[in-house]
Amino acid sequence: MKRILLFLTLLFIPFSVTAKENITNYYIDATILKNGDVTVRELIVVEGKFDTFKYFLKYPSSTDKRFDDSIESYIDSSIYDADDISLQNVKIIDIDEFLNFDYINKEVPSLWQVPKDTAIKGRNNIYTTNKKKDGLEVTIYSSTINNKKGFYIEYTIYDVAVLHNDVGEVKLDIFTKGHRDIKNLEMVINIPNNLEILEKWTHGPINGNIIMTDKEEIRIFVNELDAKDPFSIRTAFDTEVISESSKLTNKDALDKITEAELIIEEQEIESMRLEKLRHQIGKITLEVLSVLWLFGMIGFFIKVYFKHDREYHGKYKSEYYKSIPDNYTPAIVGYLMYKSVDDNDFAASVCSLIERKIIKVKKVKDDNYLLSWTKTKDLMETDKKIIELIFGAEKDIDVANIKTNAISNKTKFLQKYNNWYVHSTIEAEKQKLYESTPKVKVKMVIYSIIGLVIALLSLLLPIDLFIFNVISITSIIGIVYFSTFKKKTVKGANKHSKWNAFKRYLKDFDVMEMEELPDINLWEKYLVYATTFGFNEKLYSVMKEKIIGYDRNHKTNNQDMLDTLSIYQMVSKETKSAIKHAHTN
Repeated sequence: MKRILLFLTLLFIPFSVTAKENITNYYIDATILKNGDVTVRELIVVEGKFDTFKYFLKYPSSTDKRFDDSIESYIDSSIYDADDISLQNVKIIDIDEFLNFDYINKEVPSLWQVPKDTAIKGRNNIYTTNKKKDGLEVTIYSSTINNKKGFYIEYTIYDVAVLHNDVGEVKLDIFTKGHRDIKNLEMVINIPNNLEILEKWTHGPINGNIIMTDKEEIRIFVNELDAKDPFSIRTAFDTEVISESSKLTNKDALDKITEAELIIEEQEIESMRLEKLRHQIGKITLEVLSVLWLFGMIGFFIKVYFKHDREYHGKYKSEYYKSIPDNYTPAIVGYLMYKSVDDNDFAASVCSLIERKIIKVKKVKDDNYLLSWTKTKDLMETDKKIIELIFGAEKDIDVANIKTNAISNKTKFLQKYNNWYVHSTIEAEKQKLYESTPKVKVKMVIYSIIGLVIALLSLLLPIDLFIFNVISITSIIGIVYFSTFKKKTVKGANKHSKWNAFKRYLKDFDVMEMEELPDINLWEKYLVYATTFGFNEKLYSVMKEKIIGYDRNHKTNNQDMLDTLSIYQMVSKETKSAIKHAHTN
């Protein structure tokens, strides 16, 4: 494909900036010298946050194929390799709103070159170099935060032009895939003393304008040069331009160069055709897979719901269950009602140990109590974990110190809390209140992840945006749903119906007449389970009001029960606060 040249140098761009940044403008002024060298001045305008700017000055040295005057050797051979590259100047140019190509000519002080082992991030206005096999790596140290800076680099590529009998020639692969995106590129190519011949070929997608002012100057403007687009150029011109070049072929080359370019053009067209065909096939395949996956996911949602997630109906149908349904611990009840064990269950379990007289309470101040415990054979494993957490190696502790200990020894506190959580969950799972479906969950999560993979592939082969959004959202919903669903067993459903009725009973405690309520001596147990349900404060207020009203009307004294309920409230509050602060501090 014949196009006006996008000439050498960007010349050799595999550059990088060590942070998030954008190249907004790229200016190049390149001149072909009489001896076959090329001098290049570049100004790269970078916007963003970074500490260093890295630029790789690369020269062509990529093949061992010898030049033999065949058409193939005009396509690729060692005659197009350069000898070396030399850095002449490095500068930083301040950028303002009047930025244009002329900024490349601004006179500003040059940067100091320092040894590589003395340069560290944080230093400014210095640079280092690192010689490599196929070029020179330049690192400029200059920190900025969301600001534009212009990096000026001046260098010479040696012996890059080829002198044939009839024309001079320069052939370069300027970009390979993976260079950085460039928003705006402007280039001036100077070909001094060129009067007659000017042939140019470019390969690669270019969006912009090329203006030939005369035989000696070409101006190129390119918008949005994408990182995925390679770009190469070749130009042929008068022999007088590089009459002192040492790279001679002694061959008439223009016709063969033209023929070689026709072959390259045909190869490029065929490659583009195949790439387009692969793209279309991939796009259609991906869209079909997407639709099939989506229908499959809908089917799996329905199947999993009806077989593994739709709950059985419990046998208990009445609105209230007025006594405690069974002897489940608060943690098992919490697991049954909410599918997991949490902080409310721990606080309720501590209160349960008080109710069972395993932990004893003694008032030491008006607003503080001393907790103590003694060894007993009635301790379950979960009880032991609670005592280890609350007391540690001590026999007693002030309620007010529970939170203090949790904050000062939070690592040990949380470790012990996790031990309780694990053992409580194991104990709850032993009751077989929920069905175990690990294989179903794993298979469905994997199927959901496949949807995400399809969505990610669509970024390479863009499919309809609606399909992409539907698949992405459905995949995420699938991962969350399939990894968390739990269905109660028949036993669990029956237990849940009773405990749920009991929960409603406690919630409606305030509308019950005193004569309808159970013996006051049972209320502390009720308050323990209300802690698991998460509304113990409300129930405590209701109980307190009813007890005071009852004592006033019947001239009785239930102060001990009021004190006991108050202790539960304080212990519950302090325990939950201790866990919260241990997690957040």
